[in-house]
Amino acid sequence: MHRRHYTFFVFAILLLLASVSSAQQIIIDHTADGSQYELAMPATWNGTLVVYAHGIVDPQAPIAVPHVEPLRDALLFNGYAMAYSSFSTNGYAVKDGIQRTHQLKGLFTAHFSKPRRTILMGHSLGGLVVLALAERYPAQYDGALPMCGVLGGSTPEVNYVANGRALYDLFFSSGKFGSFPYKLPGDAGNPVLLDFSPTSEAFNGVIQNLTLGFAPPSFLTLQFAATVPIPVNLADPNEVIAGAMNLVGFHVRFGSDLIERTHDRVPFDNTNTVYSDPFAPTPDFVEAINEFVQRFQSTPDAANYLKNNYTPTGRLKIPVVTLHTTRDPVVPIWHEDLYRALADKAGSGNLLVQTSVDAYGHCNFTDAETFAAFAKLVMWVETGVKPAP
Repeated sequence: MHRRHYTFFVFAILLLLASVSSAQQIIIDHTADGSQYELAMPATWNGTLVVYAHGIVDPQAPIAVPHVEPLRDALLFNGYAMAYSSFSTNGYAVKDGIQRTHQLKGLFTAHFSKPRRTILMGHSLGGLVVLALAERYPAQYDGALPMCGVLGGSTPEVNYVANGRALYDLFFSSGKFGSFPYKLPGDAGNPVLLDFSPTSEAFNGVIQNLTLGFAPPSFLTLQFAATVPIPVNLADPNEVIAGAMNLVGFHVRFGSDLIERTHDRVPFDNTNTVYSDPFAPTPDFVEAINEFVQRFQSTPDAANYLKNNYTPTGRLKIPVVTLHTTRDPVVPIWHEDLYRALADKAGSGNLLVQTSVDAYGHCNFTDAETFAAFAKLVMWVETGVKPAP
């Protein structure tokens, strides 16, 4: 059965044209909260609705529904209805994302009819959103597919990104480990929103520093990547630089948005963090890292904001299949380990199947890999037979 589902979806992707000819109707509308949504119904509906939550959107971008046409059209082609929306705000909008995504099933039912089954699907921040919905409202959903998701919760993810920024500043801006031409404005606790698009001053400055940091004898860029650590292939200079650019750029574009949400309080805490570098040339090198790295202490209200938005519980009552790349520099695969521990502790590990793709990149899945994971979840929901990872 798994093979049939997999082949079905792969051929659907390959044969689809860039159109929605298989759709009976697509409704485009907005709600009073400012979010925009789309509801798509195929010509022949199999009774299952897929509710989709998008990943984080740049705070400076306009509010708009996500561009999910290939995914939508493939689902419609195979008889699935789909509902998706923007959030009311962009940026690290976890609470808003949970609310906006949770209302989609009701909107769909009001426009069409109540689905026989409802499957949750989300990428990145949207993966955390759909996981929260699966944990909180298991009676309203039948299964969930979080992909490249922040499954360990907001606190470890924010700490990872902010640690990356603090260590970048130490290695490339403090002067403690050498002189580099570009100083990135702001710091881990006081981020400055900058243009980080290719050819921008910040983008070019950071990539120049990282490129120069590959010079012997210290190979500082490798030391930086290993100390964070950024999950990249350290033997591949291009992957190391790409991973570092993704991590630093994420903090540049989204750090100030998070600080605004915590009312200018620092949610990141590294006061007791002991940094290590498995490739440090000498023990003194590691001692210097821990002595000179800038330290930040979170405030209770900012820490509670992250905890509430959102810390997974691991308590599952419906099937969940996850999908992650092994070398994701933005949302590392160790989030999967954190959630596995939570689910096992809660006694619901039997409702969790985790799958991975051996590849670099954030949400870097092929269509076939995405739909193979979706087919596993559908098979599990429809038959009650738990699939293999």
